[in-house]
Amino acid sequence: MNSTIKKLALKIPDVKRIYEELTFLRNLNLKTGISGLEEDNCLKFKDNVNPPSKKMNLLKSFEDLDRFIEICAKKGQAGLSLNEQRAFWGSYQLDHQSFIALFGKLPPSESDPFSEAYSSWVMSFFEFVSGKKYSFDSEGNISNDKMDKPLAVTFDFDYRMWHMRVYTDFVKIVRPQYGTRVLEMGCGFGHLVAFMERLGCEVTALDASKSMLNFINKKYVSEQNVKVNLIHGSYYDIEDYEGYFDVIVFESSFHHCGEPVRLLEILRKKLSQNGRLFFLNEPILSSYDAPWGIRYDGESIMQIRKNGWLELGYRLDFFEELLSRTGFHKMKTHTLHDGGVFLFETSSIS
Repeated sequence: MNSTIKKLALKIPDVKRIYEELTFLRNLNLKTGISGLEEDNCLKFKDNVNPPSKKMNLLKSFEDLDRFIEICAKKGQAGLSLNEQRAFWGSYQLDHQSFIALFGKLPPSESDPFSEAYSSWVMSFFEFVSGKKYSFDSEGNISNDKMDKPLAVTFDFDYRMWHMRVYTDFVKIVRPQYGTRVLEMGCGFGHLVAFMERLGCEVTALDASKSMLNFINKKYVSEQNVKVNLIHGSYYDIEDYEGYFDVIVFESSFHHCGEPVRLLEILRKKLSQNGRLFFLNEPILSSYDAPWGIRYDGESIMQIRKNGWLELGYRLDFFEELLSRTGFHKMKTHTLHDGGVFLFETSSIS
């Protein structure tokens, strides 16, 4: 594209948004090693949760799905890096039309994605695909071997550098001050927790996984003297926590929430005056085939079937309406890591 035309085109909000999404998808391709993800394919993509690749393998039956899970396990045992595993996961996708036919119930109309009927169908379809009842307790268990290895061995160089670049871009936008009260919801391995604490923030971190919190306690609190208040519980347990936060952030974790309206109404009351809510690297894109629902890409389906994790995706217009209904301002959109990661920012109306 001619550089002058490109600059003019990017002044149009819709064109800019499409360009940012294409950049995101292209960088995702570079990060994961998925071949065949071209901009032409992304522009044509409309009816699937994940853009098609030239070598996409469709999972059309439970036999296909379980064979895929077995191969994923073998590749993990073979010592492949996370990027190498993601390249493999990215070449598979659930054929959701085949599975909906097996499920025997069509999804409800999009007319009211906030209805009980819509939510019930999404959760029932999730449990059909995963083969188990959903439990928040199943989110995020990790293997013991990660406890005994140094961080630099558990997480390879590319993984660590990717996170450092994203977090650096993140704090340039947040601009925390000494003593800024930060809450990370679904803190996982605690990488962002440690990053924010080292900038002088007062950090609280919540996770449903006891093993994740044990990992943070050992690797960051004990070994690196990181000071953080750790809370073991579901997202909704934060309602009983005393105090307010200047920054609340989800990093790749909000999509594990099955009751987003309930959660956002709780969080609005936990923000301080002028506090801000951030969604970092969450699957919120304009190209989703439904207002919200489970994601069909190989990595998400693997986690759903193997671990029972709730892997949801959201269409942008639905997410904006979700925030509006729960008392938040219209989102600001930021792009991090040279356009490869989206950051969404909002704040309470009252």
